[in-house]
Amino acid sequence: MTEATVKAVAAKAAVIIYGNEGGYGSVNANDNGAVSVGKVQWHGSRALDLLKTIITKLGQRQAENILGAALYKEIKTAIQWSTRTVTATEKNKLTVLLTTPAGRTAQDELAQKDVLSY
Repeated sequence: MTEATVKAVAAKAAVIIYGNEGGYGSVNANDNGAVSVGKVQWHGSRALDLLKTIITKLGQRQAENILGAALYKEIKTAIQWSTRTVTATEKNKLTVLLTTPAGRTAQDELAQKDVLSY
């Protein structure tokens, strides 16, 4: 099986596996004690890791414009978010970040990586 075929199978499997989770911009501010984000509803520190990837793809200026300096800095420097919930204002900012082209690409890449690791 070629790498392209494996990726195509993984993409189709991701649609089935994650079909009921959420959309690209979904944010659950308090999902059993921590935030969950994105089309797969990555939770807590996995959400943080995804957000770190997105802000790296966007670059500091664009990410700070979306998130504001304080939330950008927290995402950039935090080690874990196992108990981090978000406010309504932060939720809205995260939704904007997640739905940028970089946010969608990062989610697609992580979902594919997750499926391939099963």
